[in-house]
Amino acid sequence: MPALREVQAAMRAALLGGNAASIIGLIQANGIAPAARLDVYRANVQTALTSALRLTFPVVERLVGTAFFDAVALRFIETQPPKVAMLACYGDGFADFLAADPAAASLAYLADVARLEWAMHESSEAAEAVPLSVVALAQVLADATDLRFTPHPTLRIVALNHPADVIWEAVCTGDDDMLSALDVHAGPVHLALQRRGESVGIARLAADEWHFLAALMRGEMLSAASAASPERAPIWLAACLTAERFTAVHEDAVRS
Repeated sequence: MPALREVQAAMRAALLGGNAASIIGLIQANGIAPAARLDVYRANVQTALTSALRLTFPVVERLVGTAFFDAVALRFIETQPPKVAMLACYGDGFADFLAADPAAASLAYLADVARLEWAMHESSEAAEAVPLSVVALAQVLADATDLRFTPHPTLRIVALNHPADVIWEAVCTGDDDMLSALDVHAGPVHLALQRRGESVGIARLAADEWHFLAALMRGEMLSAASAASPERAPIWLAACLTAERFTAVHEDAVRS
């Protein structure tokens, strides 16, 4: 009799489209053939995971159609099964999978649309937090020589080679004229996403402003993030505060 871990590994492989021979012999018929019983479980797993992907990437599905989406989703499920027991966390890596999938090669922008939708999904699922106030920042600025900022939990940034934000909007609004007139190669675009209430807002940033924000989100000091454009950094920082992109500020050093 194999160990429990071996049984679980064999069942996982069979459910995800792998060889089922090692698990069939351990399944009791009980009125249903073991292979048929396994097929029921396999179908349930694949349907649940495909549905999770469909909920997270609705615009990708609309762009390629349900049949294509289901087929590519199944290939993704077989090669990249869930890592945690939480369907809301499933789909990280789907954009990169699309980028490498030969079947999607003619739709170069598709992976960027998926990256945008995953960022929107992460933002929508993130915890809420109180944004940093100008008053709180001013109190720290009085004594600090340099600062680090804590990004808002719902804040996400993506740099894409294609105008995925416009593609997403055109598909969601059903604006066929907007979609047909769109140059899908008009990139790159630099986006900041953040949840406001029940919806996630998308803002386009200039490349240098986006890199400034990215540096602060990585935990770099304000001086380092500002080094490339010190004269514009205060404007960008003010824009971040207005957009409520941070929740806290930390002194890196204090004058004696």
